[in-house]
Amino acid sequence: MTRIINTIKLNKKIAYLQKLKSLNKESGLIFNSLDNILNDFIGHKLFTILKFDKINSKLERIYTSNPREYPLQGKKDVIRNFWQVQVLEKGIVYIGYNSQDIKNSFSDFDLIKKLGCSSVLIIPVKSGDNIKGSVNLLHEESWYSNNHVKIAQSLVSVISEAL
Repeated sequence: MTRIINTIKLNKKIAYLQKLKSLNKESGLIFNSLDNILNDFIGHKLFTILKFDKINSKLERIYTSNPREYPLQGKKDVIRNFWQVQVLEKGIVYIGYNSQDIKNSFSDFDLIKKLGCSSVLIIPVKSGDNIKGSVNLLHEESWYSNNHVKIAQSLVSVISEAL
């Protein structure tokens, strides 16, 4: 889906996230704010943040927009599928456009489908060259496009220290 982006509004939201970070606000408040801002600018039905433990090859869901249906659940092994290699090893954004992409990317694809999600935008969270995790936006089929990448990256870049 294409939305007209108000650059002034986007820059104000980036400044707001930077202010939260500079005031050492708790990560939950920062993550919740990012969730709401990304939903406003890009849209999502499900929003999660994963923390990446490179040494032990583990992922931990540390934030979810839907804790009832898609709760936080300890650590999971990195399985080195396409999105994990692209995002967590190469630091490149991944877009899954349809339900087949979701099925190929996530072991819990049945739950994701049940939540009405058939596309995904995954943005690496980086600090320099260090990949600290990912921000994951999920929505209906064909929702995400390359037009969303720059917006998402500009917002996600602010939260790297909160991971």
